[in-house]
Amino acid sequence: MKRGLSCTEPKRDSDSSAGPESGYSEQVLFFGDPNGIAAGKIYARDVSGRFVVKSNYSLAKQLRPRDVSVRNAEGFFDAVRAATKRGEFLVHGVRKHGAKVTADGLILRRKIGDDATVVEVARRGWAVDVDLKQASPLHAALCAEDVDVFADIEGAAATVARLALPGWMRTGPLLWQASGSCGSADASYARFHYFCWLDRPLLPAVMKRLLRCHNTDLQAEGLSDSPHAPCDTALYQGVQPVYLSATFEGGPDPVSKRLGVLASKRLCSRAPTIVTVPQPNADKPREVISNGKGGNEPLPVDDISWPGRIEECLSLIGDGPGQHGFHRPLLHVTWRMACDAVRAGQALTEKWVQEVAAKLGHVIDKAPSEGRSADQIEHYKAEVARYLTEGYAKAAARQRERLALAQRTGALHPEPGLPLK
Repeated sequence: MKRGLSCTEPKRDSDSSAGPESGYSEQVLFFGDPNGIAAGKIYARDVSGRFVVKSNYSLAKQLRPRDVSVRNAEGFFDAVRAATKRGEFLVHGVRKHGAKVTADGLILRRKIGDDATVVEVARRGWAVDVDLKQASPLHAALCAEDVDVFADIEGAAATVARLALPGWMRTGPLLWQASGSCGSADASYARFHYFCWLDRPLLPAVMKRLLRCHNTDLQAEGLSDSPHAPCDTALYQGVQPVYLSATFEGGPDPVSKRLGVLASKRLCSRAPTIVTVPQPNADKPREVISNGKGGNEPLPVDDISWPGRIEECLSLIGDGPGQHGFHRPLLHVTWRMACDAVRAGQALTEKWVQEVAAKLGHVIDKAPSEGRSADQIEHYKAEVARYLTEGYAKAAARQRERLALAQRTGALHPEPGLPLK
């Protein structure tokens, strides 16, 4: 069997080697307006008193480049904070050696190539843009958790990170930044930038593929409707601007703060490796993220250590100390039940879905809920049938794929919760 590695797995840097004493450093490139105009959207109050977009910053304006050398997560985060105060924006490229970047804003439109003055490089410091639109499945999940960016922006940032970001990224500290859309009348719901520092440099193309893998996982679980969302994969070219500031006219910023840190015991996030797995009856192999344990298993979407028995997982549904809310446990339990059904040869019938949904609905009704409305509880109960149906289809497809792969190659790629019969 031919198996291609998308990127190699070098020796890992320890947390201590990610610090200043390691000698590693990289250049971060920011652009700003020489007249001090903040590069971002300008919001103004309308007649109803709400903030709406007044104008967008034009990349055709005169721009001034600024290079910053950073050595670790703390230095990278400090550079972003300083650039935000200066009204600058970040790009993931660097200035080509010996080249001068003029004040022509159109440099950002130029194609990356041999003659470009901004080139792509492997780096540890990355920005991830989470864009949550009102019609998206993840928006519904956030609404179900009663997230309010006005009342608790820090809680909203943590919740969005937990639901939208890949688990490997959340293994280290994250600098979060609420975009101007958070708190505005025309907000998609909530847009956040998250900045991370990886334990090894990755090229933009690899970072883009990692996030596409993650978005695809969320799509399969019903939390996304596109492999390009909610983590925006358009950022990963050297000239794509990441806006860091917004201006509010006619009143104070409607959000209490726009920058904060999600702390971690580690000093950097652990970058995974992409591997390609042959896919029967398909022109291209399927890309998954290696978990480093000898298999080609995708990394788990969350970092919760779930109990072995489904009944114990059900006891974690609800609010309060020791509980995990409603959405995450229900997703996990319905996936486990779907895997068990496929393994046992249970057909996907309306009767089976109704019986399991009724059982879980009874659990949801009894689960502790803190301040959740009756409509929110009914929303969770209504979603169970969809989770079961989509989970069953995904589990059955994986089972067929693995059986076909075993017949063709004799090699198995085991997946948690879905052993080959």
